[in-house]
Amino acid sequence: QDGRLQPEAWKARSEGEIVVADKLRGPQTLEKGLIPSGGNDPNIPFRPIRTVTERVFEEGVGLLSLDATSDQRLEASRSLVLQSVRSILCAPIASAKRVYGVLYVDTHETMSEKDEDDLDWLVAVAHQAGMVMDNLAALEQRQRMTESLMRGLAASIDARDGLTAGHSARVAHYSVGVARQLGLSVDEQYAIYYAALLHDYGKIGIDDAVLKKPGRLTPEEFDHIKLHPKFTFDILSKIDFPPELDNLPMVAASHHERWDGGGYPWGLSEEAIPLGGRIMAIADVYDSLTRKRHYRDPMPLDEVLAYLEEGRATHFCPTSLDAFFAYHAAELAQKEERRSQRKRNAARREAASASSSRGIASRSSSLDEPTSDPVSDPKSENRTGGGAEEQQLGQDQASTGQFVNGPVASQGAHRPSPPASFSNTDDLEDATIRLE
Repeated sequence: QDGRLQPEAWKARSEGEIVVADKLRGPQTLEKGLIPSGGNDPNIPFRPIRTVTERVFEEGVGLLSLDATSDQRLEASRSLVLQSVRSILCAPIASAKRVYGVLYVDTHETMSEKDEDDLDWLVAVAHQAGMVMDNLAALEQRQRMTESLMRGLAASIDARDGLTAGHSARVAHYSVGVARQLGLSVDEQYAIYYAALLHDYGKIGIDDAVLKKPGRLTPEEFDHIKLHPKFTFDILSKIDFPPELDNLPMVAASHHERWDGGGYPWGLSEEAIPLGGRIMAIADVYDSLTRKRHYRDPMPLDEVLAYLEEGRATHFCPTSLDAFFAYHAAELAQKEERRSQRKRNAARREAASASSSRGIASRSSSLDEPTSDPVSDPKSENRTGGGAEEQQLGQDQASTGQFVNGPVASQGAHRPSPPASFSNTDDLEDATIRLE
């Protein structure tokens, strides 16, 4: 951590331990002669000698001390005496790129010169571990890059319409919750998560006039918007995904297929629909109905759940629907309640702020009583300031919910939509994913 080795304590047993940075990595069986005396007692606390581990970690060079009590390099270590350490072997877990940690062994018995080869063996093992760490770091970096790329693609679609910003992330979140209820592996959950993030990417080919239309679509417009899953498939098929995600384009594009075969774009039915697509079909409809759209306000939650139930075995896969209801009862319902509570609190704060502003305006008005001064007399034709222009400005501010030197709002004023990004607080909290 912060470029320093932070060993962790463990219990002394009949096996040694690897210390990698600040984590313990798997037991390494040692020769019986290297087992600390009392090592069979699991209650004896054991901690590596920090003077040794930090030196090896910082210098990247192995250290062998056959007689640690007389080794001048270790004079400053009190732990040698407290733990009755006699001999120490320590090698850096390193590659050509960096030092990841150290492999440390000590004994309560003094080693002899014939044991010096053990350091070479320890260094070889540590070097192999360093190369493994390089591979793991490269894999982790690739996973981070893959997910950031997919989030960026999803955000590019959200940027077209602030009203639906966060939809893809929420659908991904809900889909993973359902997948977890179905007992799918972590790898399968990630595959569904990525597909859900990109399920609407084909909307990049849909006209804005159709996508944002506030009224009912004409048959021609509906046929046009039905093309977006196929666009999703065509675009994503051009990306060279890793082997574990090679079916992602098909999964992402199948979220409008129906269990009874009446969906689009391919008219698949039942088990022919990828499981991820069956799950996303439910998550997509749930999010669409519980959020505001250009053509309608959100539906009450009980009506949304009833609508989903009505689609059982016609629109939705029964097994996936049962898993969604279980996930909703266990987790999602509480999140929705917290979200609703935040909205209620925000509305109360806005109302209180507006009331306070009206009170300030009223008190200010009472201080400005009319006088015979032609400049301030409202009956004078030569007055300056105030008048119809200020009244009209105030009415405009109240009707649009804009803010000029503080909130000026009326009951039922419309708040501007948040920016079209993943920074929307409600979207982020609901869309945060954890697959551990």
